[in-house]
Amino acid sequence: MSPMCMYSCEDGMPNDFHLVHYGSKCNQLGLICVEATAVAPEGRITPRCLGIYSDEHAEKHKQIVDFVHKNSRAKIGVQLAHAGRKGSCFAPWGREVPTAPIPPSHEEGWQVISSTDKSFYDDNESKPKKLTVDEIKEVIDKFGEAVKRAKYAGYDFIEIHGAHGYLTHQFLTPLVNDRDDEYGGSFEARSRFLLELSRECRLNWGDEKPIFLRLSCEDWKEGGLTIDDTVNIVNLLQEENLIDLIDCSGGNAIPNVFPPGGFTPGYQVSYSERIKNDCNINTAAVGGITSYCMAERIISNNQSDFVFIGRQLLREPYFPIHAAEYFKLWKDYPGQYGYAIEPKSHRKLDRDENQYSKLEFDLIKEDKKRNNNNN
Repeated sequence: MSPMCMYSCEDGMPNDFHLVHYGSKCNQLGLICVEATAVAPEGRITPRCLGIYSDEHAEKHKQIVDFVHKNSRAKIGVQLAHAGRKGSCFAPWGREVPTAPIPPSHEEGWQVISSTDKSFYDDNESKPKKLTVDEIKEVIDKFGEAVKRAKYAGYDFIEIHGAHGYLTHQFLTPLVNDRDDEYGGSFEARSRFLLELSRECRLNWGDEKPIFLRLSCEDWKEGGLTIDDTVNIVNLLQEENLIDLIDCSGGNAIPNVFPPGGFTPGYQVSYSERIKNDCNINTAAVGGITSYCMAERIISNNQSDFVFIGRQLLREPYFPIHAAEYFKLWKDYPGQYGYAIEPKSHRKLDRDENQYSKLEFDLIKEDKKRNNNNN
């Protein structure tokens, strides 16, 4: 499951909603990535976003991780994030005007920061503070502390959020980064923040468990990042074995920019395939993957090592079970559910017809007929 913001926290603290939300998915999925989780209060996108910037946060995260490990074989990780200039916004649901910026003067707002002093939202009130070199080091240190807390919580992997116009992407892309110091200008300088951040994460995480990285592989805008740039970024990271998997997304560095071919099914799969082939690293395909057959085809065609499903899991919460039924692939479900999810072909007409209701009997006959035709 792809990381997807739920906007359901107070002061970044996980709660019962998160336990149920992630706990209810663990018996269906092989891997769960918890939503964008801020490494600092000012790193949140909204006041309702998840955080891991205190030991109290880590204890609540641990409850979720322990539940998943106790009740399933799924692996669970967390996406560590800093929103940068795209922070201090209202949550996108429950309001007439979604994702509107909250000015620092508002009781729920705060001063946002970035590689630049230009606002994402084209207004003066949400203008970010341009980070100094010392402040950049402080942000990187906050990622390191968050990694330690994620390790304490027992997560199986961490994912660095380097995409979608958030802070790391704000350093990478020339569409935003207008610096003239060691963190801006040339490709190498714009990559420095990500490299230093990745080193800090690896130092605190260790080599025993993997680190993922989500990247916007293209900016979808002339003058922005291209897939060739992203290949070069990944190769820089590979030289130091800093990252184990690239989660291949795209866009969102600046407003009102869209993929050249539109949001068609599987519109970002080509990024995963290119990076997998050119960089010798595991990749995950994400974006517009809405059918079982599409997901299977991506893996079968060796276009990606993983398929991350996002919004389709919100629209169809039992997507993996339906996929298993479609492909006749069965696994050990927990006893509370397994007896109801066993293959329909196991249902037998072992009672006299008079012991069934007519509807039940007709359904069982239809099942047997369908299974015979499929076989």
